[in-house]
Amino acid sequence: MLCLFSNSLEAQDIEAPQAPIIDSVTYQFDASASPENSVVIRWKASNSPDVRSYYIKYFNEALGVYKLIDSVDAHTLFYVDKTSVKTETMIQTYVVQAVDSSNNASVHSLKHTVIGLQSNIVQKNCKNKILLDWSAYKGWKEGVEYYQVWSGNSHLWHLDTTLLSSTLSIELDLKSSNSNQYYLVRGISYKNKSSSSNVLTVNLKEDLLPRFINALYANVKGKSIEVEFNLDPQAQINNYQLYRKNISSNKTILLATFSDYKEAVLNYTDTKAKVQKTAYQYYLKLVDDCDNVMDSSNTVTSVYLKGKVFQEPYINQLNWSFFKNNKAENITYSIIRSTSKQGEKTLAQYDYTFPYQDDLEEQNYNEFDGRFYYKIQIKSDLFPEKKVYSNTICLRQTSIIYIPTAFQPFGTEKNRIFKPFCNFISEKNYYFAVYNRWGVKVFETKDKNKGWDGKKDNVLCPVGRYVYFLEYVNSSGKKHSEHGSCFLDY
Repeated sequence: MLCLFSNSLEAQDIEAPQAPIIDSVTYQFDASASPENSVVIRWKASNSPDVRSYYIKYFNEALGVYKLIDSVDAHTLFYVDKTSVKTETMIQTYVVQAVDSSNNASVHSLKHTVIGLQSNIVQKNCKNKILLDWSAYKGWKEGVEYYQVWSGNSHLWHLDTTLLSSTLSIELDLKSSNSNQYYLVRGISYKNKSSSSNVLTVNLKEDLLPRFINALYANVKGKSIEVEFNLDPQAQINNYQLYRKNISSNKTILLATFSDYKEAVLNYTDTKAKVQKTAYQYYLKLVDDCDNVMDSSNTVTSVYLKGKVFQEPYINQLNWSFFKNNKAENITYSIIRSTSKQGEKTLAQYDYTFPYQDDLEEQNYNEFDGRFYYKIQIKSDLFPEKKVYSNTICLRQTSIIYIPTAFQPFGTEKNRIFKPFCNFISEKNYYFAVYNRWGVKVFETKDKNKGWDGKKDNVLCPVGRYVYFLEYVNSSGKKHSEHGSCFLDY
């Protein structure tokens, strides 16, 4: 139609061109290359002679309108959309408009909706299954005659089955392979037009099995060992068996089973471990419903500490086993000693194990009751916030008691006070008393550091022999008593 203007000889074309006809919308697929999620829209040219370009639009569900993606010239009858696909459903709807040289736009073509394919991987009767379901292709006037289900890899594809157009799902056996497997659905119209769905990439290990099963640590706590594992909670197969290996006997036993375990962390306390006799190795096996082993974790080994007592010189020697976890880095061992008077004290830190000697000769004997508790703290980047320890051992130095037979209050400096010289005894339940020959108590104390200066009531006692009585608790925690005599001289 021409519109004439009274003040102009020009005429303007206001008649819209005819709409193009979409032939198909299909996901782009090249069997020799990796799958892509790009949609190809193909159409037949508008019958109008003066078409200048075509507008390609997609349906924006949020706004409820068709939004322009791009435009192409009149000689181009296809477009590749790489941006508008809804990744959560893989479904998208398209229309095309013709635009003439006067910028008149046709009505939208009939809308076409691409096939969106999704899957779910399950295990049934110890067989791995893939459940495929897809959206129907919409847009062909003649309708969909049937769907084809294809599977394969990047080099070889084969047709699995052909289904009626009313069938939009199927369950297939999942091939056991560590390589990627691909699936797609192809719709065929009654006029032999075709449209392919998006390509699903499936990997048995990645999609069905856990992405990781990581053993973290084995921590000795009291008489038990705590172990921790990090797991993939999204795994479809999540049945685990916990095994323990005795490092000394090399015997392995099944400790526990965890069925359909979907937590991210697995903690277990081994109460049957003999922590004072050996180290233990722990690991998980992943099994299916028929106990077929599908995967396993790394191993983690507890640290076993043992020690030996030496006298003259007084030394406590420690030996400990390595903490073993092939995922752990920057492992260090801190030697921690605990005594009744000093409490816990870190003696040293190393990144290796060797016979460590705690030399007591260089320390004040009076600081110790003869019982020394040792443990090793293990630190690693793998568990920076967790305190992990070996077993705790107690090494006992034999209690040493020496009591002089004579003393002189005005003699040499070392012999002016009469007292027992005690090493490695308890400060508790200590009692020392001195009596004259008539049984009269001239001195008593409960402080092992105090002694008799030869006086009673601040008056010097006469020269002669005196009887003493000593009671104490030794390094084994047993009460002992001794008595004897000493000579007081001036």
